[in-house]
Formats: sequence, structure tokens, C-alpha cells
Amino acid sequence: MAYWTMDVIMAFVPPVDMPIDLGLRMDGTTLLFALAVSLATGLVFGLAPALQSSGNQTINALKEEGRSGSGGRTTGRLRNALVVAQVAVCLVLLVAATLFLRSFIAAQSLSPGFDASHVVTASMDMFPSGYTGDRHREFQRRAIEAVSAIPGVQSAAFGSRLPLGFGGNNSTSVGVEGYVPRENEEIVINYSTVGPKYFATMGIPLRQGREYNELDTLQSPRTLVINEAMARRYWPQGNALGGKIRVGPNFAEVIGIAADSKYSSINERPLPQLFFPMSRSETSTLRLFVKTGGEPGPLVAEVRNAIRGVDASLPVYDARTLNEHMQIAVFAQRMAADLLGAMGVLALLLAAIGLYGVMAYAVSQRTQELGIRLALGASPGSLLGMVVRQGMTLTVIGLAIGLALALGAFGSIGAVRTLLPGISPLDPVTFIAVPALLATIALLASWIPGRRAGKVDPLVALRCE
Repeated sequence: MAYWTMDVIMAFVPPVDMPIDLGLRMDGTTLLFALAVSLATGLVFGLAPALQSSGNQTINALKEEGRSGSGGRTTGRLRNALVVAQVAVCLVLLVAATLFLRSFIAAQSLSPGFDASHVVTASMDMFPSGYTGDRHREFQRRAIEAVSAIPGVQSAAFGSRLPLGFGGNNSTSVGVEGYVPRENEEIVINYSTVGPKYFATMGIPLRQGREYNELDTLQSPRTLVINEAMARRYWPQGNALGGKIRVGPNFAEVIGIAADSKYSSINERPLPQLFFPMSRSETSTLRLFVKTGGEPGPLVAEVRNAIRGVDASLPVYDARTLNEHMQIAVFAQRMAADLLGAMGVLALLLAAIGLYGVMAYAVSQRTQELGIRLALGASPGSLLGMVVRQGMTLTVIGLAIGLALALGAFGSIGAVRTLLPGISPLDPVTFIAVPALLATIALLASWIPGRRAGKVDPLVALRCE
């Protein structure tokens, strides 16, 4: 009998031999909702200018038009406010997209604490196939023998979970001999179950002691392997090797201390971890890890076939290289970078077009004024500078508002830090480069109509109504 109880870890990916139904259907309610939102959006944004141009404001608007020649102060303020809002929103979206993109790139270089470059993994559900007790252990022995016979395989081992996956954590309450818990302190440690050669296969160094081998059986003394974080936490004097840990009613001896590695997320801090021996525990989901000296990709099919050679009826799923599986660890950053990047580029395009449109319209409405300025001796360069200054003023206001929003959002929300491994949410490169890019594009969008203003013919402008 096992001296602790394992939780059943159900795989989140169905077996490859089973049909996959993602539940995606054409839904009439969703389509009607999208249509209603689209119509409402068009109605609301079309109603604003209609209301503005109606009522008793017509005479006032004509007076403003006559005095300013630029479409009226009220209309001009609305256009300017929209440009400022576009720039601010664009900045926030581009900052978010850049942060997630830089985090995605940085996460690729973070060390997970194990070597995934030459490892193939495959998963099996044991309990539904009737594998319990001695039959469970016999399958492990035969599967390791079959996989180890594949040319190029250096080692193979079983474990209960994939690191940096979606399987969640298992934890258990333990007691540490010689450690006096603080008041109301309960020692709850995350754990996984591993077989012989697991640490060698995964490339996790052993700092002290040894890992499990074939001599660790049901009849042998109870043993445990812990990680460095647990050794530092509960044996600060450095005497963890040989220490005793109580699991349930029994004590087990620490025979090995493994280097810290990442278990749940790529940017997690080192946490205490227990590794139970597979020989004394049964777990429904078995993860096989196979290390090869060469390229692991071609080995995937051979590993799957070797397991099916042991039991053709046992479903084998999620067979892939460990590097491919590692992409799950940065899935959130990649998806956020893609989505926010697309939205940011669209917002950048809209902001540039909006700023250009406002400046071009202002120049067209002030043709007579510009002609008079030129006739009175103003240089084309001064008119260009006037238009560019107006456009950049709107841009600077939008950038200031956008920076305040971005700094407040990313600096104050603690959850953002967990989604950005490898960089700070207030990354200075991002908060300098993105505003500089926006300012450059805004300068270009203002310069084009400004250059046109400097080319106005005074004679034509003076005759312009």
C-alpha cells in the first residue's frame, strides 16, 4: 500500500486517437448581438455630430465660421479632443503590446531549471485502462525497457506532471523533524511523483545525495528527494541530507537535494518542492520523458510506437518534444502580444490618419488667412512651423495623457507583473521608444499638410471665398 495518496491529474489534451470536439458552433444569438452592437455604435457616433449641427446653434456656428474660417471653435475643439483621445489610446495599446512582446522574447531566454532541448514527452491515462498495483509498476518497467532500446535514447523516466503545464499543483501537509512551526503555521508543500533517472533525464542537477533508482521499492526504507528551496527553508544550517520528513503517519529520509527548477510558471520564485518515488505511489496520469543525444523531433513517433508495443490499447497522447510543450509557458505573453499588437497598429494608423485629417482640414479652411500672411511677408517655413506646432501640441497632450494612463495601469496592477516574465511592467525602453515612435509619426502627419500650407499662392488665396 502507498503511504500517501496521490491526486488524479487529468490531462487537458484528449488522446490523439480520440475525436476532438471543441464545441465551436455557429450561434445565431451571438451573430444578432454583434449586429446590434455594430448598429448601436454607428447610431451613437453618428448622432453626436447631428445633434451638434441642429437646434439654435446654427447662427452661432455661422458666426464662429465667419470669424475663424476654420470650421468654428466648437467643432474645432471636438476634432482636437478626438485626436488627443486617439493618441492617448494608441499609446496605451502600443505600450501594452510592446511590453508583452518584449516579455515573450525575454521569457524565451529564461532558464526553467531543466534542459528541454533534447527531451521527448508522452502521456498516458493508467487507471481507466485498469493499471493499478503491480500491473501499474510492471507497465512502467516494460515501457522504460522498450523506449530505452530505441537507438539514440540516452535515458528515460516517468513523472506525474509536465513542468510549466496546465495540470495545476498537488500539495500535501508534512512535518519536518527538528523544525518548530510558528503559531498557526501549517507546512504545505507542492509535490510531484518521479521515477528512477528522472533528474538525469530532465537535466536537473543534484546538489547533494542521489536520485531514485531500482533499489527504491515498496520493501525498501521510505525515502524522499527535495529541492534546494525546501532545504534552505527548513534546514537553514545546511544539514537537509539525511533529514526526516513526516508524510501522513510515516517518516521518510531525505536522500537527495535537487536544484531549483520552475514548476508552474516561467517567472515564479523558487518554491519548496517534494519529489515522491514512483515505486511507492500510483498516479493515473503518467508522463514519460525520453532524453536523446540528437534532434528529438524524429523520436516522437518511435516513442509512441514503443509504448503501443507494450500495450496497443493504452491511449498515448500529447506526444511531442519538451521544447514544443514549453511554448505553453509563454502562451499568455504570445497571445497578448499578437492581439494587442494588432490593436495597437490599428490605433496607430487611426491616430495618424486623424491627425493628418485635422491638420489638412485646418489648412484648407485657413487658405485665405495663410495667403494674407504670405502677402504680408511671412515665409513658407514659418507657416510650416505653425501647422506642425499645432499638430505636435495635440500629440504632446495625447502622449501625456496616454503615459499617465499606462504608468498608472501597469504600475499599480500587481497581476500584470506575473504576466511579464523577464521585464518590469515599467520597462524604461518601452516607455521611451513607444512615445518616440508616436511623436515621429505625428510629426510626419503634421508636416505633410504644413508643407502644403507653405505653398499657398497669395493671389489665389485672396480670391478664395
